[in-house]
Amino acid sequence: MHYSVYNKHFLKWTEKGIFSELNKIVSLMISKLENINSDAYIDTSIIRNIGGIEDISYNHKIKSKRGTKVSIIVNSKGMPLSIHIANSNYHDVSLVLPSYYKMNKSTKIKNLIGDKGYMSNKTKEYLKNKHNVTYLYPDKKNTLNPMAEDEKLKVKSRSINENSFSWMTQYRRLTCRFEKYTKTFTSFIYLAFCNVTLNKFFKMN
Repeated sequence: MHYSVYNKHFLKWTEKGIFSELNKIVSLMISKLENINSDAYIDTSIIRNIGGIEDISYNHKIKSKRGTKVSIIVNSKGMPLSIHIANSNYHDVSLVLPSYYKMNKSTKIKNLIGDKGYMSNKTKEYLKNKHNVTYLYPDKKNTLNPMAEDEKLKVKSRSINENSFSWMTQYRRLTCRFEKYTKTFTSFIYLAFCNVTLNKFFKMN
C-alpha cells in the first residue's frame, strides 16, 4: 500500500480527534496509579522546524533558529500526564499553567517538580492556593525554609523528564518537525507517547 494512503487516513483520524481521545484514555489509565502520581515533573524541549507553519518562532538555542517548544508533565515513572505545544520563544514560566490544565482532571498531584526557571512567585502561589499543589525546585539560597530530605531527593530526580524526551527521539518523525500543522504534529506526539506509556504500563502490571 502506498504511503500516501496511510497519510490520508492519519489526517482524517487527526481531524476526528482519534489520537487526542486515545491520549485521554491512556491518561485516565495512568491517573488510576495513585502511588506514582502524587509527584509530577515538568520540563520543555525545543524541536527544530523543517516544514511547520504554525506555532513556529525564532530561538537562539537551535541551529535553524526556528522551532516548536514541547512542554510535558510526567509522573515519577516518566509516563506523560500532559503535553503542550507552543512557540519556541515562549518563556518556560508561561507554559506551566497551560501544561498543568491539560492533565486529566482525575489526576491529583501533590508536588510539581522542575527547575527554578519554570516558576514565578505568582504562579507558585496560584498553584498552592487554587489547587493545593506545591512547586519544588533547587534553591540553595533558601536557608530560612530548607527542604526536607525526601523533598531534596525528589528535586534531584527531576531529570526523569529527559527520559521522556529521549523516547521521542526513537521516532524519526519527532526528531525534527516535518508536519505543516500543529494538530498533525501533536497527533504524532500523542501516538508516540501512548505507545511508550502502554508498554511501560503493561510491564508494571
